[in-house]
Amino acid sequence: MNNLTCNCVPRLDGVPAAELGRLFPEPSITAPLLSLLQESGIDGFNLRSIVVLRDDAPILLLPLFETRFDLSTFVEGWIKKSLKVAGRLMPSVFQPRVLSVGLLVGEWSEIGIDPHIDAGTLE
Repeated sequence: MNNLTCNCVPRLDGVPAAELGRLFPEPSITAPLLSLLQESGIDGFNLRSIVVLRDDAPILLLPLFETRFDLSTFVEGWIKKSLKVAGRLMPSVFQPRVLSVGLLVGEWSEIGIDPHIDAGTLE
């Protein structure tokens, strides 16, 4: 049986730099990018990561980007004004939360995984 624990940490780079480099080995540019995004921040987003540990060593890192999606973005006129007001009254309906796993930039998402982990560990 695997001794796995899962933590949600309030940072994108939720593990030490050496571990981040191990989970995102070259040629990936994700490790330094996550640290840069954490340091500079992204307006409108909450930045977190889920870290899975085996025997206190990180084996999986999932970067999380959470934001509110404003439905009034795509309309004009009185409908836009109505949706703005409705969004203040019922944000969970008219400004739903959107969670992205991986990266916001580029056309791919990437999660960090220990390259030496056996497939049976995550089953």
